[in-house]
Amino acid sequence: MEVKEHPGRCAYDGGFAIRAMSFFCPHFRPDDEACLRLHTDCVPGRRGCVLPRTTVYAVPAEQRVREREEENRRRAIEKLWGQPPAETEKPADGAGSP
Repeated sequence: MEVKEHPGRCAYDGGFAIRAMSFFCPHFRPDDEACLRLHTDCVPGRRGCVLPRTTVYAVPAEQRVREREEENRRRAIEKLWGQPPAETEKPADGAGSP
């Protein structure tokens, strides 16, 4: 399969675009992946983000925001208690129940 290059455009293989995830944002602080404009975690595409609304993401911004918030809660609990939160899963086969 031959990949053709076009100036100012992404590479393509005859029909499928080959794109790499990259962006530039003047509000991005790479040290802790924070958004200086929104004063929170950087999640490209979230409400208030300066990236174009026409950008298409593999995972919707709302889902990535929820995942990031869950991770932050988990870290806060771990920091507060000094240990990871206990997993409370029931066995699938019902074994181990009294």
